[in-house]
Amino acid sequence: MATLPSILRHAWQTSALPAGRTRALLEDFARSISFRCRELVQWHTGFQVSNAAVVGLGPARIVLFSDLLLASLTERELVAVFAHEIAHVRRKHVLVFVAWSIALFLGAELAITHFELADDWLGLVVLAATLAFWYFAFGWFSRRIELEADWFACESTGEWQAMASALERVGGPHGRGKDSWRHFGTQKRVEFLALSASRPEIARTLTRRLEWIGRIGYVLAALALAAQSWVLTSSYRADLVTVDLALGRWSEAAQRAAELEELDSDIAAFVARAQTFGPVGPPPEWLAQAGREARERGQRVAALEILALAQLRGARDVDDELVELASDLRTGSR
Repeated sequence: MATLPSILRHAWQTSALPAGRTRALLEDFARSISFRCRELVQWHTGFQVSNAAVVGLGPARIVLFSDLLLASLTERELVAVFAHEIAHVRRKHVLVFVAWSIALFLGAELAITHFELADDWLGLVVLAATLAFWYFAFGWFSRRIELEADWFACESTGEWQAMASALERVGGPHGRGKDSWRHFGTQKRVEFLALSASRPEIARTLTRRLEWIGRIGYVLAALALAAQSWVLTSSYRADLVTVDLALGRWSEAAQRAAELEELDSDIAAFVARAQTFGPVGPPPEWLAQAGREARERGQRVAALEILALAQLRGARDVDDELVELASDLRTGSR
């Protein structure tokens, strides 16, 4: 987000908005509502795209205006579109979206881990449900923040007709009655502006609802981040045991394991098995061969543990054998 303005300036064909009446008008409006940005930028699309966007964070952000947009709108309409883009910054729409995304996806990851669904089809179901909910929720939220941004433009410019006519010009006949994933159709947006102009409480109610959605998102994101931090912190010392096993520091692994009150049963078994080979882990190829020999002798538990140690040490050709052994043990054959 911090580097995106520079990336887009170099990746797309852009130039500083030329000095003149239009630029002065936009700069005066920005000053009137205390909005700061690094640069007003013209985006050269060959007159194929009619759009504007605020890109980046803080005063380093830039505001893009496409060539077709600049050519299509009157000065009043262009200021209204500028105000609409400023609204996304003022209302922290991107921040709310990020907060909800953190809450949803971290929450799903924590649920999958807590209920041990990672290796089960239920884990995929949880992930698919989370993605589906995110998709529809983001569309629902996006369409309404666009309405809020439209109304902010009306309030900050002192009129609603300029924003309405800008929407009509940009949307064109094809977009008038058609809702998209992220935007209501032009007709609905213009009707909302006209209705809110006569009954401002309608727009204020929408704003309050979106503010509450934002607050809930911040709280859920904070809880998800706190829970994830707790999980990572609490598992840190146990993770070091696995690291020691992978690096062949098997005496250190045993020492760390002995200091822990709780340790995953599989890792504890690997540590115990490692001690039968000495304080330093043998090469992965040697361990893989030892695991296969144990399997040939019918020692399936020992074979699984030795092959798992080989895998930790870097052996790459034992995955199928581990799956087969785990399946055998689940069915009761030891």
